[in-house]
Amino acid sequence: MKRYQITRETHHSKTVVGQSEASNRELANALFGEMVAKVVKGSGDIVTLTDTTKEGRDSILRVHQDETTEMRQARRARERAARIASLKHQAKEAADRIVTFADSLKVNATTENGSPLGDFEWAHQPMESAAKLKVVRVALLLIEKEGFSFARVVDYATEHALNGAKWPSFSTSATSNLSKTYETAAWAQMAEDLKWHARDEEEEQKEIEAVHAAEAESRARNPKAGQ
Repeated sequence: MKRYQITRETHHSKTVVGQSEASNRELANALFGEMVAKVVKGSGDIVTLTDTTKEGRDSILRVHQDETTEMRQARRARERAARIASLKHQAKEAADRIVTFADSLKVNATTENGSPLGDFEWAHQPMESAAKLKVVRVALLLIEKEGFSFARVVDYATEHALNGAKWPSFSTSATSNLSKTYETAAWAQMAEDLKWHARDEEEEQKEIEAVHAAEAESRARNPKAGQ
């Protein structure tokens, strides 16, 4: 006989809610199915069936997450949409800075005592904004039009940042060299900004795949449980 323990975990706590014995895994799975109905209190509860026979070596046999795959995917979609909205906001801010520079340049160029040269003395700021705008727009195109995951965008951004660092621009135009430097920096920043979202996205996908695998294994071992 093996000893099994039922644990319920919520967002705030983890509690042992039952213990029992079973002679084989099929019976343990059946036990688990009965216990899930009793201990799940709300969406988000995680129930685990653990083999505690070997002291100090827990073996988790099944995990029940009271959140359907559809719910998890919907949550991922909301998080993805929020990140896309953040990127669009960044693009708007960069565009606004460029427009402000252009407006100032126009005013100074068309007024009698204006000095557009003064605007160009600080033109590195709108140039930096232009580089960021280009990079963010490319990232949005990859995500929204090409269906890239955040992880793929991070890889794309990292490749561009590394290429820019390995092969810097040596044009006879100083402004061209500077613009390439800002673009390389913008790609590096994009990779940095999205890496945590990429990690969360990948981990979430692995969890979903693990749930599917556990469900398939359970059905294979106990066909009657799915009827």
